[in-house]
Order: sequence, then C-alpha cells, then structure tokens
Amino acid sequence: MAWFSSHCFEPTYKYELLGVLFALSLHNGFVLPITFPLVLYKRLLGGTIDTIKDIEDGWPDIARGLKQLRDWDTSAGSVEDIFGLTFDFTVRTLDETVIYDMTTADSAGASIDTETHSPTVTDSNRFNYISCYIQWLTDLSVKPKLSSFIKGFHSLIPLTELTCLTPETLQTLAEGDQAGADFSVDLLRKHTTYGGGYDDRSKAIYSFWKIARTWDITLKRQFLMFVTASDRLPVNGERGLGIEIVRQPLDLAVFAFNAPGRTSEQNEGMGLTVDLPVDEYGRLMYQRSMEKHFRNQIMMAEAPLPTSNTCFARLNLPDYDDEDVLRFKLEKALKLGWLGFGLA
Repeated sequence: MAWFSSHCFEPTYKYELLGVLFALSLHNGFVLPITFPLVLYKRLLGGTIDTIKDIEDGWPDIARGLKQLRDWDTSAGSVEDIFGLTFDFTVRTLDETVIYDMTTADSAGASIDTETHSPTVTDSNRFNYISCYIQWLTDLSVKPKLSSFIKGFHSLIPLTELTCLTPETLQTLAEGDQAGADFSVDLLRKHTTYGGGYDDRSKAIYSFWKIARTWDITLKRQFLMFVTASDRLPVNGERGLGIEIVRQPLDLAVFAFNAPGRTSEQNEGMGLTVDLPVDEYGRLMYQRSMEKHFRNQIMMAEAPLPTSNTCFARLNLPDYDDEDVLRFKLEKALKLGWLGFGLA
C-alpha cells in the first residue's frame, strides 16, 4: 500500500508533477502497478474522510484499534485506564520521532510546545479523538504533499469530469482489477495481434497458446507483469491489454550439434556426446534420431530469451520450432522478468 510520507523533504512541485502523471496514465488507459488506499480516490473526487470505514483498506490495524475504542463498554473499565491514550499523533522517521498535539497543531508543520501535555482520551471525548486521528492520518500529517498531488491531478482531469464516478470505480480505472490476473487464455488470444511474420497459424504461436493454457495464477501474473509492467487486468479485461506478439528470427542451424565453428569441447561441456554404431545404416539412423534432441539441449542453453516492450505491451518471441524449448525459454524469461521491470 502506497501513501505520502509525513516527513519528506522533496519539494511540493514534485508531488504536483506526480499528480499530473497519475492523471495522464488514467487518461490514456494505462494500468499502474501501485496500490493506493481508497482515501486518495475519495479525496480526488472531492469527498471528505471522517469515518473509520474510510481507512479500513489502507490502515487496517489502526482501524481495528479505533473500532475497539469506539465500541468499548466502560462497565469493563474506564477508557483512561484501559487504553491510556492522549490526543497525540506520532510521526516516526529514520532518525527521529515527532509527536503532535492534535488539539492545538493544525498540520504536521506546526510547532509544538514540548513542555505541555496533550489531553487524555476519556469516555466523553473518545469520539472526538477518533475524528481527529482520522483527519491527521489522512490529511493534516501529509497536507502539503497531498494537496499538491490533487492539484496536479485536477490540472489535467477537472473534478467536474469525475462526478459520475465512485471512489471504487476510479480506483479500478487507475489500478486495474487487482483480483483479475486469472485471465481467460482463449479470450486473450482473441484480442492479441501479431507482427514480424507471425500469424495465428504460426507453429510458435500455436505452441505459445498451448503452453499458456497450462499456466497457473502465478505464471499468469508473471506474464502480465513481463509484457505490460503490471500484473493486473485493465477495467475492460483482456481486450484492454492490446498485446502484440512479434516474431524474432532465429537461425536454427547455429544450434546444430555439428554446426560450423562449434567445437567438440563445447558439446562435451554440455554432456552431449555421441557413440555412433559401427554399421553405416545404424550410424545414420542414430545420428538423425539424436540430432534434434541435441539441438534442443543447445538451444535451451544458448538461444536468446523472449523480451518485451512494456510501453507497447509487445512480446518479442524468438521463432523456436520446438514446444519444449519455447516453454523452457518463455517461463525462464517470465521468472527473471518478474524480478525486474518486464524485461529479461
């Protein structure tokens, strides 16, 4: 979950720029690999944050604590004795802890008289404490950054153009369907285009979709991340991904067991040795039967991996002519690309 830092010394214009970029991605239909609490989208729509429900997704532990305070039965003990709270809001940074009195300070930048003590939270004022804490958590502690971000966002997408949206809808438009990585392979295939000489009847493409149908949710997420830089589906599903698979030519002869320039030491280093039968017919049949197997072993070790251009949702797929090689290379690229930014 991403949120603004209470103590960050970056100038506010950078947050305004981030707001512009965030709006630009929304305008162009790009799914961002980020998760903001629903609070942000409610603020972008001009809403107010004043209930515990508003912070449940972003700060679940704090929400549970505030609920416990709200619902406490004083017959089991006084709020003062059981909770021991004061009207303080604490901000922890790498090298210091700053405490603000929520009854006197009007933002995280306000000065505090450290000689005074904040009021104690009691049964009579606990609801006021909850309201103040939510306001500080979601607004006052990050006010300069959040206000700049909202300003930048609305400079590109005015609030008047968002009136028909709910915070949940706006979140889905920006962040995609976070539960939707388990896409339909057949539906994705229907909305995929091809380039570089590939078409839907190409051998490598046929093998690719056959392999994709065997993937579990983890590999599907890795594929989305590898090709689009996000492991989520856009709001319009598979159709909105716009994936293109482009053929990358591959000279298969280079990977032959007896390719020109390939030494016996290279083959032996991979454990590829051939003990040919004595008779000529047996020699020929054995050599033919092993040729493809050895070539595939060499390709798995030396052939290039698939790559991607995430800005264009483009998968650059070498023209492997063997399904086992394609599976090995593709899934290796997905696992490596999962650790980076969609490029292996």
